[in-house]
Amino acid sequence: MNRYGVVLLVLLGCGSSVSEQRALLQAGYAQNHRGGEGFQATRWGMTPDEVRALHPEVQPTTRGDLFMPTELAGLQGMVLFVFTDGHLGNVLVRFTETFDVRQEHQVLVDAMVAKYGRPRGYRTLLNEEASHANRRKVGTDLSWTLAFFTDTLPQSRPGPGEPIPTYAVAVPPDAVARADGFVRRLHALVTATWRTDETSVYLMGGEGLNEGRNERMLTLHYEGRDFAQVIRADVFEDLATRRRAQADAF
Repeated sequence: MNRYGVVLLVLLGCGSSVSEQRALLQAGYAQNHRGGEGFQATRWGMTPDEVRALHPEVQPTTRGDLFMPTELAGLQGMVLFVFTDGHLGNVLVRFTETFDVRQEHQVLVDAMVAKYGRPRGYRTLLNEEASHANRRKVGTDLSWTLAFFTDTLPQSRPGPGEPIPTYAVAVPPDAVARADGFVRRLHALVTATWRTDETSVYLMGGEGLNEGRNERMLTLHYEGRDFAQVIRADVFEDLATRRRAQADAF
């Protein structure tokens, strides 16, 4: 591990502030530091241009993140590469065709075990326990909200020979309210967690009822552990702003 990595681990272990962590990450960027493996061939700390070089098919969102269609374990989805200060720190996969969340969740667990081993945690919660557990879990709150970030993304790949469409996707104005509402309506929640030295992975599936219609959500969330506190601080600040705006609208 280089000097930057050692200092970063010490600072993270000492309860440093977000501003201190952000400054140290910037110092690592200046030294062209790249962290461990993220999603597929990406590495934590990559710039948008570096991710584009690996995945030329990616398209931008309005805040400078990137997304593209993907397929994992035979399940179709959209992958969102999330950048903090212009460097990759977070990847979210939203599965776009879900029929039996608990069964599909198990298919993905089996696929992830081949790479990361047995999950550190695995839970199935039903009815009231599902929504209460989800609200208490910070990482879950982040993932569900980012899952709604991708709600406006295209739901399928272009056909053979068809051009890749160009999008500039924005967060829907009611994204946070919709995510919060979905959490309150959960009647089933399945989670699995893996951790390596540099990456945390959260696999979450949920089902809820909305006016008699069954809603489903299945997400896979990769988090660069060096970037976690900075990313969450940025996202939770945005969450708070959007919740205040939603409250003011009423």
